[in-house]
Amino acid sequence: AGCNQLLTASTRRDYVATRLAGFFGPDMAEYAVLQVLALERRFSETRDCQSRRDWTGARAICSQYRRLPQLTLGVLGLGDIGSCVARTFSQGFSMKVLGCKRSPPASGGEVGGHVTDIFGMDRLGEFL
Repeated sequence: AGCNQLLTASTRRDYVATRLAGFFGPDMAEYAVLQVLALERRFSETRDCQSRRDWTGARAICSQYRRLPQLTLGVLGLGDIGSCVARTFSQGFSMKVLGCKRSPPASGGEVGGHVTDIFGMDRLGEFL
């Protein structure tokens, strides 16, 4: 995301840059859900146990599940895509969501109340 490389002095200018706002948010939110579930549920390790017929190992992995509402998600960038990701995890999975953006608002309600706290780049270390 971003167009900074297109705006440098040495870059060609024989193109028209446009913005496609509001289009990729739902798709990226679904992708983020898939990745969080795959990591949290350890799908790859579970599949490996199943292929080896190691049912004890698979059960051990399943017993370590953390419920998504217990987790906190950090969203770096709260544009169209980041806001959609934050909303999906907050509303759909009751997760605590933290956001980070270049210029945080004075108060936290900017993205529809789906983000518990918004960090500026000056607080990036704290956010991470």
